[in-house]
Amino acid sequence: MDKKSVPIIVSALLPAVITTLKFPVQTAGHLAWLCPLALLPVWLLLYWSRRGREETFLEKPPDPAGRLLAVLYLAWGMALLWGSAASSSGRLLRSLGSDGRRWVILLTALLLTLYLTRRAQVLTRAGKLFLPTVAVLLLSVLLLSLPSLHWENLLPVTADEVKGLPAAGAWALSLSGYGVYAVFLPAQGEPEQGSWILWICAAVSALLLALMGAFGPALILQMDQPFLYLLSGAGVPGAFQRGEALLMALAALGDLALLGLFSQSCARLWQYLFGGAGWIPTVAGFALALADPGTGTAIVTGWTGLWGNLILGVGIPFLSVLTGNGRPEEKVGPHFVGEK
Repeated sequence: MDKKSVPIIVSALLPAVITTLKFPVQTAGHLAWLCPLALLPVWLLLYWSRRGREETFLEKPPDPAGRLLAVLYLAWGMALLWGSAASSSGRLLRSLGSDGRRWVILLTALLLTLYLTRRAQVLTRAGKLFLPTVAVLLLSVLLLSLPSLHWENLLPVTADEVKGLPAAGAWALSLSGYGVYAVFLPAQGEPEQGSWILWICAAVSALLLALMGAFGPALILQMDQPFLYLLSGAGVPGAFQRGEALLMALAALGDLALLGLFSQSCARLWQYLFGGAGWIPTVAGFALALADPGTGTAIVTGWTGLWGNLILGVGIPFLSVLTGNGRPEEKVGPHFVGEK
């Protein structure tokens, strides 16, 4: 993954966290907010083990193993695109109430996604705009949520919650299943340095801490969309009267980044396997989101999504490191006989 892809993946992880945040709360309770920071060493270990192995099977001549991996990642990428489109349109529908129509929302999102991914440079430029905007909006959300933070909601910590930390940690690692698709984006620059991992862990922990302090784990598990209630009743005179508008703007930008990430990566995988018509996976994913949004949402929020992301986001890349399959071949220039 090169440096120019970082803004897109950082922005895209926000809706992934919003959609699945109930899982760490359910397993680790009051300690859920600690999981991303606690797993920072593991994240960095996984990252540094991949340094120098930025080349993927897409840059190599097609072979049976490469085609099998392409099929796996394409199928799972389309499933995540399906679930992400369904969950994002569902969030917007709940905000609009009875005035919303899912097909209008999905059609608009499809057109925007196809526009952003028509060329790699377009998505990259969009990421440069998305990242600072998402960062400012997220910081505003966290600051505005401070008055509703009650420290008593973070206690007491029980033995069962401590035992649930490994499962909550698995959720944090499963976010790699979203980030791994950034390696399929066309390379446009030098490799990134990895400092973004620290900022992601800190941002996710801060967001979970704000939610936990505002509602407590029991109430979060009863809510349909806890994130959308974080600024309920909050407003800034002269700027906006409802905090929900700020939350929806933040979620919408992240959704576009996530859908663009899946769309462009799946297009490359499709072209690797079948050639041409890279828009087919995107249109198919949105069509599934319209036809069966419930199943799509269940995929990304349930155990299927967790294990799928762990296998394709952590397991397969880690095996490629162990076997050395992710290392690019060393290019040997012309030399004289007997020269090293």
